[in-house]
Amino acid sequence: DVSLFSAPKTSVLDLQAHAAKQQGSDWTVTASAQLSGAGSVDWTLWKEGKQVGGPWSLSGGQSPTVKFSVKNPLLWSAEKPHLYRLVLKATAADGSVDVRSLPLGFRTIEWKEGVFKVNGQPVKIKGVNRHEAHPDFGRAIPREVMEADIRIMKRMNINAVRNSHYMNDEYWYELCD
Repeated sequence: DVSLFSAPKTSVLDLQAHAAKQQGSDWTVTASAQLSGAGSVDWTLWKEGKQVGGPWSLSGGQSPTVKFSVKNPLLWSAEKPHLYRLVLKATAADGSVDVRSLPLGFRTIEWKEGVFKVNGQPVKIKGVNRHEAHPDFGRAIPREVMEADIRIMKRMNINAVRNSHYMNDEYWYELCD
């Protein structure tokens, strides 16, 4: 896919977030952005179309960072891939607005006594290598083929994919989430 878009003078250049487990079922999210110009920003957290956190507002600066707590979020796992959506709304002095978002999952991963664990539960890795190539479509793989690949992998209990040496279609990463 190729996209062409126009962004306001003050726009979001980069957006990232990290969730870290705290005591009990509390988590801390640290989110940061890089803007092309100074402006005010509002961060919100969404789950299934409902706002569950924020807004957290900041003014001025081109590198806003916010840190907030989330109590008892639904955890991401391969069987139940609960994802939230972190939304950043940047507003310039002239009133122009740029809105961007990214998926956010809450999960811990660790190696403990030789055992790989996700959210404290042991997970046996069963993986495959995948190159984004198809005998009929070349490197332009239709979404239906990617969806069929995922269904086959799930039926075979595959829970890890090593992607090729180049970027895959963004849709593939969405399917893997």
